[in-house]
Amino acid sequence: MTGLRAGCAPRREARSGNGASSVRWRKQEDADARLRQRNSALDAGVRDLKHGVEAIEERVRYELGMIRQDEIFFQVVAAPPAEAPKR
Repeated sequence: MTGLRAGCAPRREARSGNGASSVRWRKQEDADARLRQRNSALDAGVRDLKHGVEAIEERVRYELGMIRQDEIFFQVVAAPPAEAPKR
């Protein structure tokens, strides 16, 4: 009977939420939640790309810097810093 009790003790500890196994369990649950959220965002992006011309256009314009034929592109360049006066 003593051997049976010793074999059951680790399982009881894991179920009760005590010890290192519960910490690992919570970390894994957190990681899973983050991955589920990321997968949902990626899934929404794939659906948009499959069905939405606007999403494709927005992505091309942002990532590749493309413009439409009827648009005019202006690039604003910051002035170079002024040189310090020579002594």
